[in-house]
Order: sequence, then structure tokens, then C-alpha cells
Amino acid sequence: MSTEVKFRRDTTANLALVTPAVGEIGVDLDRDAPIVGDGATAGGIQVPNAHEVRDNAFVAANASGPDSVGLYTVTLVPAPLAYVNYLTVIMEVSGNSIGNDTLDVNGLGPKNIKKEGGATNIAANDLVSGGVYVFLYDGVAFQVQGSIASTVFEWQLLERQVPSAVATVEFNDFDQASFDALKLVISGLEVSANREIWVRASTDNGGTWKLASGDYALAVDGFDEGANVLDAGASNTTAFELNSGQDLSASAGRELSGEFIFWNHNETSDLRYATWQIALSIVTSENIGIMNGAGRFDITGADVDALQVLLSGAGNISADAISLFGLRKS
Repeated sequence: MSTEVKFRRDTTANLALVTPAVGEIGVDLDRDAPIVGDGATAGGIQVPNAHEVRDNAFVAANASGPDSVGLYTVTLVPAPLAYVNYLTVIMEVSGNSIGNDTLDVNGLGPKNIKKEGGATNIAANDLVSGGVYVFLYDGVAFQVQGSIASTVFEWQLLERQVPSAVATVEFNDFDQASFDALKLVISGLEVSANREIWVRASTDNGGTWKLASGDYALAVDGFDEGANVLDAGASNTTAFELNSGQDLSASAGRELSGEFIFWNHNETSDLRYATWQIALSIVTSENIGIMNGAGRFDITGADVDALQVLLSGAGNISADAISLFGLRKS
């Protein structure tokens, strides 16, 4: 007659209350996976089952940071006992990097975060809030694997918003000094009323927006696919006006998509200006137009550190996405 052999078995929570002996084998009933005791680790050392390996359950991490000194922290389950070569962490960061940042895994101590190759520390905004990154430990520091800007003249995503029936869309959580230009990429923007789309700038991180007469100077040209003039120019001097005289209400079946670039935003002694190219799609008539524009920002002496998208009057903005990119300096 065969003898049934059973090992220590319990829920994850209950196993965490005991410390299995060296070589003792147990079963985590919540995970349907084994544990192995080492005489020191509460709950034993967890051994992943096939499902956990497939689903990367032991790579998923709870992360926070950076704090005021650029420290990111992350907790892996099960916890690594020490830093070893090729230890890999995949995590979503909850805040932009501030420069020379570090990563502490399960309280083992902070390690520098380097760009791929290991020669250069990451800079401000290399890591973007909400981004998912792969960190590979090389024996000295964590290298970010192919996910961040590492060359000159490269557009880097700073922030992405998906507005739904809001009055304004504002971007001010970035280090403007790290970039030569700022770019707004607009996708599928609709408004609740017949309004123009404006962009305004701030020099005090969005505390106030420049809106006095004469703060801006601009011109706009627009044509539909039949080469008919949509707009021969604009006289607005209180904002960059991306379109003029076009009914953009959702009820009219129209929406805007395109790019707005602010050049020399932090060159206080040089000409600061914006260029844009916006496509106007008219679903009801299966027609499309293009709005090309350029404008000058006439405020001097202070860096532009925030941008605002708004309407020319009352109404709400909705869009598939509005994203802010920065053209990184060397």
C-alpha cells in the first residue's frame, strides 16, 4: 500500500508567519507553487510556477519616486537577497527623472541609473511619468535598456493627456532648460462649440498666462483639398491662433490633428516663435484642409516654461490625445 506524503502547505499570508527549515519544501496554496526553506527567510523562498513565469509575475513591481534627491524605490516579490549581475527590473515610474537619479530595489541600497551602455547618468526627464522601463544591473549600476533619449536632436515625450470636455489643457511639469524646442502633437481634437483653438505661453510655470494685446504676432494660411482658401491670415495678438473662422464643433463633424512647435522658448535674447501645421478633417463632406501658421512671442527676459491649449470662448475641448515633446539639447 502506497503512503501519501504531504508537505507544509498554507496560504501565502500564513506561510509568511513561519520560517521553514533549511531544505524544507512547502506549497503555497494561493499560488499553486512550491517554496523552499533556507532557515532564514520568512515564508520560504518562492519558486515560480509555469503560469507565473509566463505572466512575468515575478518581474512586476511596485515603484515610487523620484523623491527630492532623485531616488526611485521598487519592491519585487519575492525579494532578491542581493544585487547580482543581470538582475532585471521592469517597472512603471510615477514621476519624471530629475537627473543623476538612483534606484533602490527592496532596500538593498541605491544604485546609479545609467543610460544604455553604462557611461552616462540619466538626465532630467529621461524617465517620464507613466513610462515603463527595463533596468538591467551590470554589477555597478542599473542601465536603462533602449527606452530613453540618448542622442542630440531627438524629440522626447514629456507628457501625454487625453482631455475629455475640459476648458483648458495645460503642460507645466517639465524641465524647460533641457530642451531647445517644445512640440505639441494634437490628435483628433474636437470642441463643443464653434471656437478657434489657441495656444498661450507662461513664464512662471503656469501661474499666469501671457494674454495681453501685443504678446503675440502671427499669420495663418489655410487651404482645403480643392485649393480653396480657408483662412488668409489672423490678427490675434493675445494668443497663437491655430485656426480662424472654422466651425470645429463635434456636431459639424470636424476635428483637428497636427503639430505645434515653439522654437527658442528659453532663448530670452533671441527671436522666439512658433510654427504649426494642422489638418482639418470634415467627416460629413469627406473633405480635408490644412492650416499652416507661424507666430512670434513678443515677451522677452524670461524662459517659457508652460504651454496652454484653450478655446477662443466658452466651450470644452476633447481629443484622442495631446502630447508634449521636447527637443533635447546636447
